[in-house]
Amino acid sequence: MKKAIITLEPYLKHYYAVNIGRNTEDSKAFHILGLDILIDRKNKAWLMEINSNPSLNIFLEKDVEGVIKPEKQLQEIDKYIKERVMTEAIRLVCDQGDGEFEGCFEQLLPDANMADFYVWNKG
Repeated sequence: MKKAIITLEPYLKHYYAVNIGRNTEDSKAFHILGLDILIDRKNKAWLMEINSNPSLNIFLEKDVEGVIKPEKQLQEIDKYIKERVMTEAIRLVCDQGDGEFEGCFEQLLPDANMADFYVWNKG
């Protein structure tokens, strides 16, 4: 998983520098990534893609006969999952976690063990 996330690091660093600022000390900025994972019949997980800007949409647009504008229907499962993702991300960044997910999250980058994969930083 770390190798896959490393591929996004240059994009995220550039985006941060352009849109937020160059000072990363004491920063509370975060970026949510969307991971599409396929689980096969043998319960083996396969990483299909990483979305650097995942959709947080909770509505499904449905065409209705005779109506030009599609009808939006709330998708409860999307609301349930995405609400928790956002809530916990903000709690983690603000150091206000309630302990419910303590130990479930880890900082992936930077990681000294992955130095060989940072080819764009080598001189």
